[in-house]
Amino acid sequence: MAKNHNNDKTASKRENNNKLNKQSSNKTSEEASVFGEENNVDLNDNSLSQEVDKPSANQASEDEILEEIENSMKEGVYRKTEEIRPETKEKQETTALTSLSQQDKPATDAGKKVKKGKKVKKAKKNYEKTTFSHKMRVLATLMVLGIFTGSGLGVWYFNVNLKSNVDYGSLSAADYIKPVSTVLSTNFPAITSASQHKDWLDYVGNKTPNDVSAVDNVLLAVHNASLADSFLFTGNGKAISLGITQTVYSQRRHFDNIYTFESISKGTISVANFDYMEGNKDIEIYTGQNIEQKNADWHFNRQISQNDYEALTGSLPSGITPYIISEKTILSSDMKKDEETGHYVITFNLDPVTSILNYYKEVRRTGGLEADPEFYSVKYTATIDSRWNLITTEVSESYKAVKFGMGVTCNGTILIDYQFNVDVTLPPLIKG
Repeated sequence: MAKNHNNDKTASKRENNNKLNKQSSNKTSEEASVFGEENNVDLNDNSLSQEVDKPSANQASEDEILEEIENSMKEGVYRKTEEIRPETKEKQETTALTSLSQQDKPATDAGKKVKKGKKVKKAKKNYEKTTFSHKMRVLATLMVLGIFTGSGLGVWYFNVNLKSNVDYGSLSAADYIKPVSTVLSTNFPAITSASQHKDWLDYVGNKTPNDVSAVDNVLLAVHNASLADSFLFTGNGKAISLGITQTVYSQRRHFDNIYTFESISKGTISVANFDYMEGNKDIEIYTGQNIEQKNADWHFNRQISQNDYEALTGSLPSGITPYIISEKTILSSDMKKDEETGHYVITFNLDPVTSILNYYKEVRRTGGLEADPEFYSVKYTATIDSRWNLITTEVSESYKAVKFGMGVTCNGTILIDYQFNVDVTLPPLIKG
């Protein structure tokens, strides 16, 4: 009796299990059908049927097959969802990154509360104005740090921002100089030999500067000045850059067999040099101390050959003008006669490259510059009398000067007064 009861119980349990398996199979079939429609898979395809029904040594059970199909359905649904909504993945990644950044925040920020959806305004920074000298110190410090922490940076900065765009070394001053012998023979046919060059005024006849070109008039005046027994040329000027004025003072002296050139530049930076040349001897160079606007204490510095000096400054102390004046270096010219004084005023706009092939060296040295200056414009005005004596010259020029690692535009002017055959004395020169 008990045995029959157990058999009935077992049969009933088996029947219930069959019903549950049938319901699960139907549900899974419905889900598989939906999966097939959404993923364009034909579940009645023979290849799929063959794949499922293919006999094997370890044939999968029905439950395993259904589980595999169900997992495939889930994988397909998830994949399709990601393809349709890519922003979901980005949102999840953003959320994850935000979570990580919050974990990495210092403990000091834990007490700060930020309202959602509202921007936090940053405290406004107040900047105080600084002085020009402070700016200069900061810029100089940055430049020094830049150069010493990486020579590549220093070289790049110099070549790009400081180095002159003009290759002076590729040009020869001799190609632009007009020989005085040509000027003399062209304007005064009576001059036929070099022996007549010193006394050239004896051969001019009735000619005046009105009969000579503007260029040749200036060249004749320069030649005439070089023949004087003594002279004193005094220059006064200024150079302005970044609103700062630098005074410029110079003197050229000549007596007996001695020629000197004195230059003083005073301002934010003061530089003073005194060069002494006697005959064919080496040139003595003195450096100024206790520099004032028009004088200094001259202390012996060194002695160099005349060739080395010319390479350093562009011309010897015996030179009259450092500018190259010829038809090749003049952009425009004008000559007028002052009827009241009888003087001739000659003005040139000079080529800012070819006219200063000697002069740029003098500017670099007297200004204590760190690179060759690059000239933008040069205006040269000479006043002479009817016998080709220089009275004054006035020069206005604009150029880029490099000092303390900065390239700045300078505008300079200088007026030079010429005196000939006068008594000349030298300032005290200190040796040792």
